Amino acid sequence: MKTNLHLITSTLSGTTESRTNRSVNVIFENKIFDKVIIIGLKESLEDQKYLTINPITDCVRLHRDLDVEKSALISKLFKTVQWSIQAYKEAIQHKADTINCHSLSLLPLCVLLKFKMHSRLIYDIHELETEVNRISFLRKISSKIIERLLIGFCDLIIVVSEPIKTWYEQTYSIKNVHVIRNFPAIDSFITSKKSNLREFFDIDTSDTIYLYHGALIQDRGIELVIDVFKSLEGTTNHVVFIGFGSLTEYVKENASIVKNIHFRDSMKKDELYDFIKSADVGLNLISNTCLNHEYCLPNKLWDFLSLSIPVLVNDLLAMRMIVEEFNCGWCVKEDHNSLKSAILSLKKNEILKKGEGANRSRSQWGWNLEKEKLINIYKLNTNG
Repeated sequence: MKTNLHLITSTLSGTTESRTNRSVNVIFENKIFDKVIIIGLKESLEDQKYLTINPITDCVRLHRDLDVEKSALISKLFKTVQWSIQAYKEAIQHKADTINCHSLSLLPLCVLLKFKMHSRLIYDIHELETEVNRISFLRKISSKIIERLLIGFCDLIIVVSEPIKTWYEQTYSIKNVHVIRNFPAIDSFITSKKSNLREFFDIDTSDTIYLYHGALIQDRGIELVIDVFKSLEGTTNHVVFIGFGSLTEYVKENASIVKNIHFRDSMKKDELYDFIKSADVGLNLISNTCLNHEYCLPNKLWDFLSLSIPVLVNDLLAMRMIVEEFNCGWCVKEDHNSLKSAILSLKKNEILKKGEGANRSRSQWGWNLEKEKLINIYKLNTNG
């Protein structure tokens, strides 16, 4: 029996479009492995430990403090080791042909399991973890040391953008790096329903709607966008925020007093796509605070393009490459004057032209194309 083992640092309670869930679905649909075991987290001690995901997939959820990522280095290390010991005891009960490591913090455990079970190891990383924002200098240095020491034990590495692939190849002098981008499935949530975005917020059909959806948190340009649209009150430009997070009350407060700023709580994806598809421009203004952001390709970018909505993004390398490749939007500098000038300069005919580019791009990307790469990777590793 061929078994695939995933080790993750999440609860699997999020979107079905997460990399882990998609990998599991690809394996099941294409009968690549006979059995799949997922070892992840559970939110509380009372949560069920064992779950069945599909006929060949079981999930084992082990408790760990979910705030561990905010802990000091020693506390994080202790809690991660604690959880890893539990995960090791669960994992060795299965003879895994392939191990999928979904985070740097679990790479030492996965390397140990690789040698214990004589398995192939896939390092499937969802961001450039050694270059993320808001981590201490000590944690960053220790992460770099661990990855450099252990990266050579990985049979294959999967990353989410071409710049991250280049970074890994140059930093560690390796060649076994593949890109699997987390595209949405084109049209998977779109129906013939009419978008009621303008009616819901009572926005005139001739006005321009800029849309942000997702986490309302720091480093997403939320404060900058609100500041700019405050200065645009009285024009035909509106911004709509849909989401939740630490800045929710800040957004709601401004939406209650500024006529061209609007807010709605987060929505299920199938409802969201129908609701927002009449927006004119999608906003993805993630701050350039670390190399991980410079190289990222946020899921929201693809959400907009899948709806043929052009995008206005910060001038970051990976997103700029997409905007230029498909002629589907604009790049701006991360400051008030640049963003305001860009918005005031955009005319309806130019927005329509970039929307056509976004629409044309839909034939050149999508999860249906990426999953074929993933299938080939898994088959290569199972056929050895």
